Amino acid sequence: YSSDGPFRYVVAGSIMLVPFPPPVGLVDVVEFYHAGFDHYFMSADPPEINALDTGYFSGWARTGQQFHAYATGSSVGPTMNPVCRYYGLPSAGLDSHFYSASSVECWEVKEYFGTEWQIESDNVFQIDLPNATTGACPGGTIPVYRVFNHRADANHRYTTSTAVHDAMVAQGSIAEGYGPPPRPVAMCAPIPANVAPPSCVLSASRSVAQIGATVLLTANCSGSPTAYNWTGCTSAGPQCAATSAAAGTATYTVVATNAYGASAPSSV
Repeated sequence: YSSDGPFRYVVAGSIMLVPFPPPVGLVDVVEFYHAGFDHYFMSADPPEINALDTGYFSGWARTGQQFHAYATGSSVGPTMNPVCRYYGLPSAGLDSHFYSASSVECWEVKEYFGTEWQIESDNVFQIDLPNATTGACPGGTIPVYRVFNHRADANHRYTTSTAVHDAMVAQGSIAEGYGPPPRPVAMCAPIPANVAPPSCVLSASRSVAQIGATVLLTANCSGSPTAYNWTGCTSAGPQCAATSAAAGTATYTVVATNAYGASAPSSV
């Protein structure tokens, strides 16, 4: 029988105590970039993150990108998998890291590339895998995309941002993962209960202006957006300088995006 304590099973007159599975914990997987190597690296280990932040490992800086994962040792669900981490040896011209949530892919790296890639851990964190055919993620998770730099030094970048993914592919990287192009999915990151897509209110520095004058548009958004998509004005940030060569009414719109989705359009 079971109670609020451990599961208890009676076997041939004896009691066998089996503890409950460990709880599910979330960790931040933080991304770093080394300009000298032109390499990306990510970590969910607080001491390692601190060493990168404080310069113990020199040359690395946060990109501002990160996503959530399950802590090592969390209860394993039907699609949740441990993530292996391999280190590409400098003697092989690599000095890079590779991560995968696929047990098959982890095995293949060891089996076929074991002289170049050395395993550092078979469980740096845990994460869900998408549907192998469609690339669809389980409910409550978002896609993590993987791009390969297509160079001899073999560096991969992992991101939940479609804008980052598309920019890397436009620069020559190769999209990798499950499901159809243009954005196959490598992993699926959990969405914490207290986070959500941005919510924005768009304002203008003035409502009436002379032809050719500048009106500053400002998107005030919650949720720490990582990208802004403007209609009627050109900008990549939360502010946009709008002008018009013709008299009349002009409408400007912004949609902000973070790792958990896009805001509703806000117009002025």
